[in-house]
Amino acid sequence: MIVTPGFAAATIVFFFTMILVITRPMKLNEAVYACAGAITVMLLGIVSLADIAEIYFKIEDASITIISNFILALILDRIGFFQLVAEYLIRLSRNSGPRLFWLTAGLSYLMTLLFNNDGCILILTPLLIKLLNATSFKKHEKFPILLTSALVATASSAPIGVSNIVNLVALKIIGMSLHEHVWMMFLPATLGVVFLTFLLYGLLRKSIPKTFVSKPFSPDSNRFHHPLKPLNSAKINPKHVLMICSFILGMRIILISSSMLGLSLSFLSIAGVLLLYLFTRKTYQISMRRTLTKAPWHVFLFAFAMYILIYGLNNVGITAELTKYMADMIKSMPLAESSMTIALVTAALSNLINNHPALMLMMMALSDLHLNPIILKASYMAIIIGSDIGSLVTPIGTLATLLWLYILKENGIKIKWKSYMKVTLLAIPLTVVVTVFFLLGWIYLNINM
Repeated sequence: MIVTPGFAAATIVFFFTMILVITRPMKLNEAVYACAGAITVMLLGIVSLADIAEIYFKIEDASITIISNFILALILDRIGFFQLVAEYLIRLSRNSGPRLFWLTAGLSYLMTLLFNNDGCILILTPLLIKLLNATSFKKHEKFPILLTSALVATASSAPIGVSNIVNLVALKIIGMSLHEHVWMMFLPATLGVVFLTFLLYGLLRKSIPKTFVSKPFSPDSNRFHHPLKPLNSAKINPKHVLMICSFILGMRIILISSSMLGLSLSFLSIAGVLLLYLFTRKTYQISMRRTLTKAPWHVFLFAFAMYILIYGLNNVGITAELTKYMADMIKSMPLAESSMTIALVTAALSNLINNHPALMLMMMALSDLHLNPIILKASYMAIIIGSDIGSLVTPIGTLATLLWLYILKENGIKIKWKSYMKVTLLAIPLTVVVTVFFLLGWIYLNINM
């Protein structure tokens, strides 16, 4: 491969931008650094205006869907829904540390499934910190609960696709529908998350107290840092809980089903937000203006800017080289071996440069291969496993874990890389391998039915 000035420039800008995104000098939002990198490659002429229009078309629906889901979660947080859930968590645990571990893992899975992984991290992590601070958990005993919640929440974005903006963008790139993703991925990825949770429990159980003492807590303490405040939580009417839960579940089913009819995910997501707002506006005095100011608009900017950077790498020939590598690998290996290799390569890339650019690079390369449907879908799912689960080996592998570390730090909890990776170096690669086996088994079962 010939290294041209454009190739060198695009590569340098990309890696410099990723260093800034990961280290966050001056504590600016990640989107600021990503946008600076994107503007640079545009000024250098590496990405054209036509490319910008194509990028916008590919991420617009996914971004609006994810932001709408986040606003949905913000409204529920505003009315005290998640505080009530956290209180139930303590009651159901019956002051048992292991039981609290499993309940927290289950709640993290459900919150990502019903909303999205970043929303789960932003809302659940602060509540867990406050919950644990109101118990007899010692400092080192909080680590297993907090780590498991973060890892399970992020890994749980794999089963249904709509829980992660990168997954939705990936579907657009290769032309797959959301219901196809759910059919192919829900069972294997869920089994993978269950396997991961058992592994984490095995690795961390010695640090989990068998029993603990708890007292009532309020998430509005002045000593408590919540990234979504100031929005003082209301007290939810318990009679509304079942209704709201049914509504959220119904919204997820409608979103997945609508993809079979070719309906817009973003339109339906916005409609869901408006319905919940109309229901809560008078009873809980919800202000849509105040809620919108707390929405993660930077997610759209970050995804847009990262895609521009990846398009820059594509335009200078990097994805073409990656396509050649993937083509040789898929042609020379059986489906099981190539799927496993693709998942592990994606995981390695994700931990080096973050899973947003890693998944986009792999998907753009995959879309150029013109594979038969079975191999294409298996390769796509392997990339998703490597991106959503495999990226968790290092704290910089996903935006969600970077956000998690920031929330912990703001609340006076410092997690060392050594402590984090002592667990993930064993748990995550093994989970990726096992999840790919689950996926292949599901594919072969469907082919032979």
